[in-house]
Amino acid sequence: MYSDVDQLKNKKILIVEDDEMLGNGLKSILQIQKYETYLVCSVKEAMEFLSEQKPDLCILDLWLPDGDGFDLCRWIRKKSEMPVLFLTACEEESKTVEGLKCGGDDYVVKPFSTPVLLARIEVLLRRNRISEGTSSYQSNGVVVDMGSRLCCRGDKTLRLPVEEWKMLICLLGAGGKIVSKEQLCRAIWAEGADYVEENTSRVIISRLRKHLEGIGLAGAIETSRGYGYRWILPVEKH
Repeated sequence: MYSDVDQLKNKKILIVEDDEMLGNGLKSILQIQKYETYLVCSVKEAMEFLSEQKPDLCILDLWLPDGDGFDLCRWIRKKSEMPVLFLTACEEESKTVEGLKCGGDDYVVKPFSTPVLLARIEVLLRRNRISEGTSSYQSNGVVVDMGSRLCCRGDKTLRLPVEEWKMLICLLGAGGKIVSKEQLCRAIWAEGADYVEENTSRVIISRLRKHLEGIGLAGAIETSRGYGYRWILPVEKH
């Protein structure tokens, strides 16, 4: 019987880092942990790699010789839900917030603690693996397909922005239980949720509700005042 951590090994991790010494050092650390690890040094190389390969996680530097990590992260988000962990020497809080809002899942500042970085990688991979265990949800005639990231009802199709999508999946996966604002923020931004403003979850919930109204899911999300939110319609997992 394999442990939960054992099941995360042999996952593919892409490192996008222009500091060759740091990149190779990090690659060695991850390989010791049994991750299949790749290293590229620019935005162009990363895009070429991601056009051919599908890693399970991307560790992304902020400043690269031919662009910045924010733009690359946005490009990744248009194509996949692969977790993105920013690893950068920039410790400005505004940059952390920007990294999370452009689709990053976590933000670690150099110099970093190796055990902490490995733990955060495991959290992101574990969260992604749990999502992979369900191929779709159905609620009130709407099919939420995990593979295509589409919500479909009859001839109506909805593709949600990444933040709204992650929040929807978190609510659907809660089995009708109330999900706190803190839990929702963690589901979207992992450890970086500490940097997110208090009203952010309310804003995203508001946007999500408006999207859902168009496919017949008006009123699906109930507010538990002062605590969080709950999906009140019946849900089936497939």
